[in-house]
Amino acid sequence: MFEKTKSVWKAGKRVQAEVNNLQANLKKLAASQDNLTAFQHDVQRAVDRWQFKAQPRLDKINELLKHLNQ
Repeated sequence: MFEKTKSVWKAGKRVQAEVNNLQANLKKLAASQDNLTAFQHDVQRAVDRWQFKAQPRLDKINELLKHLNQ
């Protein structure tokens, strides 16, 4: 009986340690999520700027392609 209780106690301690590790990992993940979101916004701003600058050229290319396809 004592051995069974002891093994259950140890298993409970292992589960508790794993839960604590998971909580720590979730906190790290939440912190990195903010950084990832900021990076995604920076990338989107850069893409938007590039598209705005490149749009007249893209329009001209599309116009030329349309003309060549006729």
